[in-house]
Amino acid sequence: MLLWCLFICGQSVQAQEEEIRFQSGEELSYTMKYKYGLIVMTGATGVHRLSTTTYNGKSSFKASVTLKTTTFFDKVYRTRDTLFSYISIPALHPLYAERMVHEDKTHFSETVKTLKFTNTQSQVDLKRTREGRAPLDTIMTTNAIGYDMLSMLLFVRSLDYDTMDVGTTKNIVIFFGPDQANITIRYNGKQTVDVGKYRYNAIKLNLDIMDDAFTTSKDAIEMWLGDDQNRVPVRIKAKLKFGAAEGELSNTKNLKYPFSSQTKK
Repeated sequence: MLLWCLFICGQSVQAQEEEIRFQSGEELSYTMKYKYGLIVMTGATGVHRLSTTTYNGKSSFKASVTLKTTTFFDKVYRTRDTLFSYISIPALHPLYAERMVHEDKTHFSETVKTLKFTNTQSQVDLKRTREGRAPLDTIMTTNAIGYDMLSMLLFVRSLDYDTMDVGTTKNIVIFFGPDQANITIRYNGKQTVDVGKYRYNAIKLNLDIMDDAFTTSKDAIEMWLGDDQNRVPVRIKAKLKFGAAEGELSNTKNLKYPFSSQTKK
């Protein structure tokens, strides 16, 4: 699940209004492919949606992701997961997130409420309920910029890569359930990448992730963002303990700017 939501940090945690590269009504659809040796299978589909609303009186985005395994994978490990997050406008600070997990025999819901968010310390209140287990209610603190997964994706899209040198890194923490994953985002320049019937001018990112789901923390994930004003994630590759996974953009709706990074092959 961490892999999917990463699909989809800075010198300051404040993002200016003109840097927001997305709008209410944006919808991004993806397919997830799993690789085991020479075998490649489409395992899941996901949809990321954005809308504007208020949270505790603050203007905010509501980001949501739904993940659903294919009919074939339902027989192996049926997944129906939903995440949503409230992110302040225009600062793009995380406010509140909720995750509802229905995976095979695993079913639970959790909430993450941001209590503190600064350049030097972040604190959240995590609550989790799961049938047959005692409820979890804990405060988690990190001496770093801390995000939930969906707010992190929006902030990464807002960074100004055009002014970065190749090799520039950004260090953040992701609150993921009762765990904290330390992530280093590395800007690796610009490339072209083929995804389905399209070719994209893209921004290349490599992510080092301290999490048990990956075979290695170094370059655990490679990510390509479309090199236009939208900064849409178009492809992701991850090294997992069992095989590998790739996520590919399959459709977009209501982008804020022309999708100029995309051309037909």
